[in-house]
Amino acid sequence: MIDTFILEEDVVFFNYHLEKNNILHSRSQYATDSMVLLRIPYPWDSAWADSVETILKSNPKQVIVFVVELHDSSAHWITQHPTLEYYINGMIYGQPTIQQHVLMHWFSVPRDFYSRRENILNGIHNNDIPDCFTVNALLGRRKPHRDLVYNGLKDNPNVTMTYMNTHYNVTDSVQDPTQFIWEGVPQSVNYTIDQIEYDGEQISLSHVIPATVYKNTYWCLVAETNHQTGYVFLTEKIVKPILAKKPFIIAGNPKSLEMLRILGFKTFAHLIDESYDLEVDLTSRINKVIDVTNNLTLLNSNKVRAMHEQIQEIVEHNYRVMMETDWQNINLSQCIISS
Repeated sequence: MIDTFILEEDVVFFNYHLEKNNILHSRSQYATDSMVLLRIPYPWDSAWADSVETILKSNPKQVIVFVVELHDSSAHWITQHPTLEYYINGMIYGQPTIQQHVLMHWFSVPRDFYSRRENILNGIHNNDIPDCFTVNALLGRRKPHRDLVYNGLKDNPNVTMTYMNTHYNVTDSVQDPTQFIWEGVPQSVNYTIDQIEYDGEQISLSHVIPATVYKNTYWCLVAETNHQTGYVFLTEKIVKPILAKKPFIIAGNPKSLEMLRILGFKTFAHLIDESYDLEVDLTSRINKVIDVTNNLTLLNSNKVRAMHEQIQEIVEHNYRVMMETDWQNINLSQCIISS
């Protein structure tokens, strides 16, 4: 039996993972000599950080931190607390002393949803060879890296692009077909993370694969959540093209492709210039993404045909990895110090 200290708002979350790992535990009111389980909040909460500092000073036996949302604030906090143990939906790089374990929450939710809907996936999968490569760039809400992508590709007729020109809620934008393309019945939301009804089930709008767009385009330009250096945060945005068996380009954090390869996926470096993945400067990185995209749409039918077969091998591999990996197979038992 292990004594655990868990903040009230996280009790259900951690009880699930402890029970999943068959760990017998009792909940303590005190952090001293207990195993402390924390989950970094999003949006960032400075009051949480202050309370955790008090907890860390109370001589806990062990501290394990779950990081479902990885952003500048949480990444900075992690680097300031390198002796703790972390389960991260992503990766802090350049910090070899930090104990990091993979927790790909944003992979498991849409994967599990669509694993019960093979009929939808089969309707998207398309092995036909096109005459030319087309690209979808469904950019989401306004952010600096997405501004650069939009401005660089808005005049390319072979790029299907939408862009919600807002930093905040999206109520108006998602009803505007020039800014957002719905899959299913349009519903009112304030944020793309909000729940909607799709195919008879409640799911976050952000997890829905835009099947109609994917059927009519070949490559996917994925504008991930963040673009900053020092860490990689991968979300459901990259899951959708993988489930749809589509090749992809990522406009996100540097080393996003590198992390995908670490997770077992294959990328397309032998077919396109993926040097953008290691480019630290944001403008230079996005300019390379734009060049790759434009070059793909200019390829003639012979080059498209030659590339198509190689792409199919990769997307089939990636689909299997996404479907067969338990992205929340978190073995806490191996990390917890026994009493």
